[in-house]
Amino acid sequence: MTVTADPFAGTDLGLAELPDGMTGFGVAEVGFLLSLHRDEVTAEASRRFVGLDERLVTDELLLLAGASSLTARGLLTVDERAVQARSAAALLEVALGRTVRWTRVALLGEDDTMANVVFFLQTPEVCAIVEPSVTATWWTGFGQAGDDPGALLDALARTRLDQGDAAVIVDVREPDGARRNLLVGREGQGALVATADVGPGGEGGTRVDLEGPDALAEVLRSMVPAVTA
Repeated sequence: MTVTADPFAGTDLGLAELPDGMTGFGVAEVGFLLSLHRDEVTAEASRRFVGLDERLVTDELLLLAGASSLTARGLLTVDERAVQARSAAALLEVALGRTVRWTRVALLGEDDTMANVVFFLQTPEVCAIVEPSVTATWWTGFGQAGDDPGALLDALARTRLDQGDAAVIVDVREPDGARRNLLVGREGQGALVATADVGPGGEGGTRVDLEGPDALAEVLRSMVPAVTA
């Protein structure tokens, strides 16, 4: 018997196109991976920062759903000795359970409503960029811990602004609870402008000089430096 990967290939019911370079995780899968570190302070901080419902890491039925889905996709092995995440799931488990810096990039529309949110999670082993979708699917990409966060966040901010978002807010949290943020937008003829440490509703803050093509990347690099082991 010949088994095809997609029996509907070439028809309207064929597999949907997925984002290039991104791996999708259902929210129950994310909850299960996070539950592997549920008693660790860092994992709880990750759960709160990304806004994951606590039931996803404690409810037995939801945990079973997540584990079942990961196993069916070859991303989890279970035997009498251990539960082991594999491949991209192992990377996401590390990114959630061993985070040393959390960054939230909030994208705002013209009426100041939040269009969507992207999370950037850093550990000594790996960094992950996560974009939750309306179906509670997490589209996730991974990089090396030493990759340049400033360049990545600069490209993300510019791309979103070019697509019509009114502003981008970069909110950074350190393990000791310290927080800082940067509001980035455009004015006049499209020049980038930035304000640091803005308050609720975008009020207050300190204007940041963005002279030069690499200025925004440098500011973001100082806020979100690469993590080394």
